Amino acid sequence: MSEVKVLLIEDDADDYLLTCDLLAQTTRGTYEVTWCADSESGLEALHSGDYDICLVDFRLGVMTGIELIEQAAQALRRTPTIILAGAHSTEIDLAAMEAGAADYLVKNQLTADSLERAIRYALQRRDLDIRLEHLAFHDPLTDLPNRMLFADRVAQALARRVRARKVVSVVFFDLDNFKDVNDTRGHAAGDRLLQQVARRISSILRSEDTLARLGGDEFAVCIESNAYDTSIAAAFVNRAQEALELAFDLDDGVSVDVRASFGIASSTFDDDVVPDELLRNADIAMYDAKRLGKNTWSSYQSEMHQALQRRIELEKDLQRALRSERLDVVYQPFLCLQTNRVVGFEALCRWNHPDLGPQSPEEFIAIAEDSGAIFELGRQVLVEATSQAMIWRDMFGFDGFMSVNVSPRQISHPGFHETLVQILESSGLPPAALVIEFTESVMTGDVNQVIRTLDKLAELGIGIALDDFGTGYSSLSNVHQLPITIIKVDRSFVARIDERKGRSMLETIATMARSLEVVTIAEGIETTAQRETLGSLGYHFGQGFLFDRARKASEVEERLFPDYTPVHSYDPKTTPSIEGRIEPFS
Repeated sequence: MSEVKVLLIEDDADDYLLTCDLLAQTTRGTYEVTWCADSESGLEALHSGDYDICLVDFRLGVMTGIELIEQAAQALRRTPTIILAGAHSTEIDLAAMEAGAADYLVKNQLTADSLERAIRYALQRRDLDIRLEHLAFHDPLTDLPNRMLFADRVAQALARRVRARKVVSVVFFDLDNFKDVNDTRGHAAGDRLLQQVARRISSILRSEDTLARLGGDEFAVCIESNAYDTSIAAAFVNRAQEALELAFDLDDGVSVDVRASFGIASSTFDDDVVPDELLRNADIAMYDAKRLGKNTWSSYQSEMHQALQRRIELEKDLQRALRSERLDVVYQPFLCLQTNRVVGFEALCRWNHPDLGPQSPEEFIAIAEDSGAIFELGRQVLVEATSQAMIWRDMFGFDGFMSVNVSPRQISHPGFHETLVQILESSGLPPAALVIEFTESVMTGDVNQVIRTLDKLAELGIGIALDDFGTGYSSLSNVHQLPITIIKVDRSFVARIDERKGRSMLETIATMARSLEVVTIAEGIETTAQRETLGSLGYHFGQGFLFDRARKASEVEERLFPDYTPVHSYDPKTTPSIEGRIEPFS
């Protein structure tokens, strides 16, 4: 035991000297004793000093030692107390324990060993209580305050804000697509990522701010600022976004890029918000940031609560629709810009809600991404699209390709390749008749896993298409890393084809595609002039309302296959698969 600081509150000088003599005889440690000869000076010392243990005489004249302990309860929260009495009394013993004393000793029975042992045990119990309290109020993974302690810190800040005329802000944030890290790299890697995020964000806090981990990948920060000055919270978000820009090394030789979505909710000194409500509002604002596209922040507005309620209901309804397979798949054609021949279709998911009508694909697919329902939704679309492609091959001899959008979460999952192979085998569709589309956001997760999966698909002959090309931040590098066979140019470039910069960009992409020997598809073609210009620039295929909108399979057959004579009626049990690859375009 190192030196122990002892406060002795004792009104008898002889007993003070006796106690000091006993402590001097101990062999396990040294003791520095501060003596107070009355309760008044003892209370003053407790409130102004820092002591490891307090020894209190039971009889102090104007008050008892137990009464002193009760008056100084806050000051003694971290300092164990031992009551010293002149004679044994069961009544005093029980009263001392109820008051919170660590022990009760009789003076005329004291020895150096018994006093030292009582002090040592009291300090050990104090240290254990401190550790247990820390565990109760801190996250064991990151050692940050947990939800319970954070709520208490927010409550204290809200209580101060009225008299100090302060603004209290809570910033709620979580990591975008964190589940992909757990799914593809394992939970141990996910834990290491959370620890690194905690350290980075802690390093940019002001001393008066509180960062907490609330659970999973959810974090929150309590920020106090001057009246009506909400820029402090926004400044923190900007610093946090910068801190997360550098890739994280998860100790397995592979780094990952991580971004976060932030929500801010503030309470001024003249409103009546409670801690749980402030945290809930910040959480709602964060979900609004995710709706805006993630890697951004949003400040709470009252109408956000209704929007979140609607999203929650839509998520439940989407789960029910998936269980009963009530989602529709529609098909939009790709045409060869040189021959005007239909060369393939893109399968698109649609949801006609039984009560609310048609839902925006951007909204319900985003909900599926966040909730994890995207795996079942993606599976159902792949099953439907590959089966439909096989029907058209068999009935009409149509040899075009079927293109299906795949989300980053699907393609990052280690089991995606096996699932896709099973779907192809079940439908009978040749791999070369299928194209998988994805956007550059797939590269924000486990890049090595993505590349491994795509390489396996390319080996099977499946086409690999990079969708919305030109809208991401690293298009050229991604094209070189991935086994891409098709580039789909975003419609925003086609819309600007009459502008000098727009046409120049389209020419540059076409030149690059030729050098890489990949097929180019232009999206969003709406006019004959756009089609002719794109054809002259060397674009292979086009898609857009100029040719046709997305339609149900039956409408596609009526509109695009009127002159086809069915080869024979389709029976999936008896009809053989048609082998062969997509015909080369001119």
